[in-house]
Amino acid sequence: MLARVTLPQTLVPLDGDRDHNFENWDTTIRQFLGMEGLDVFLDTDIQEPDRNNRRLWQTWDLGRSVAKYALCLTLEQPHIRERLLRHGWDPENWNPKYHYDLVWSLWGHFVPA
Repeated sequence: MLARVTLPQTLVPLDGDRDHNFENWDTTIRQFLGMEGLDVFLDTDIQEPDRNNRRLWQTWDLGRSVAKYALCLTLEQPHIRERLLRHGWDPENWNPKYHYDLVWSLWGHFVPA
């Protein structure tokens, strides 16, 4: 799984209102995470499994961490981070869906109906 994560050049940084690149951002983050089936973390609040099932818990934790890391790599533009923070963004939140949903709420209106 991690071999592919070392290719961040395949990710498109979100540029928000400037270049109207939201659709491209959304497509590439979904394709990138979808290579390993991690795009599910963008759409679903996957509950933490029982820690006694160590293998299942580690798989969940690694998948969630990779999804959050990849997603947050695309949110590094200062004007993007500033807008997210103005809207109550918690960059330390470990749930990838939390970050994805906030981005959609702020820039999703650029997607044609």
